Amino acid sequence: MGDLLDVLRAGIAFADSFTQQHRLQSTVVHQSASSGGGAGEVTLGTPVPRLALVEWKQEEIRDEGGEATKSRAIVTFLDPNVVVTMEDVITLADGTTGPILAIEGPKAQTGMLLRQVYLG
Repeated sequence: MGDLLDVLRAGIAFADSFTQQHRLQSTVVHQSASSGGGAGEVTLGTPVPRLALVEWKQEEIRDEGGEATKSRAIVTFLDPNVVVTMEDVITLADGTTGPILAIEGPKAQTGMLLRQVYLG
């Protein structure tokens, strides 16, 4: 299984390098959320510019509560070190944002290999 995982990681790293080199990635702003001390309080961290593939695509997604809703953009972080949670905020290059509806991506024992974030 290690060999397949190595091939996947190499393929994702190549895709990241290629899409950056050919300017196919956009700069988005990512703010990580952390829980404050109070009930349900969320504090947003410092805005961090990150490169990502942004696909403007409506797709039906089931949110955490099982409700069907449509996404308006899929933001793919090819850097496996980027961690995104449902409470984070991602601002697109055009200045718009929306709720994070779902986070998907292939997983290994060491974590996710990439993250696809569906924005509402």
